[in-house]
Amino acid sequence: MAPIRKVAIVGGGLAGLAAGGLLSRKGVQVSLFEANNKLGGCCATTTVDGYTFNDGALFVAVPSLLDFVFEQLGLSRQLFVPLR
Repeated sequence: MAPIRKVAIVGGGLAGLAAGGLLSRKGVQVSLFEANNKLGGCCATTTVDGYTFNDGALFVAVPSLLDFVFEQLGLSRQLFVPLR
């Protein structure tokens, strides 16, 4: 069986971004498709008049889950998605 060389991921939320990052590190060409105008899903933020708001409740409800996922990617959740 030939190795997978190209993958399409539908959804640019936390799961889609994590899957895309892991696959691309293994040499797979990743195409990510997101319906919204920004990536991150429930982990994204919106800034209005200088105030930043989190777009999802998962971030507040289960920060340890997000910390684990970011850690697996070798990234700092606190740096990329700070709690405000």
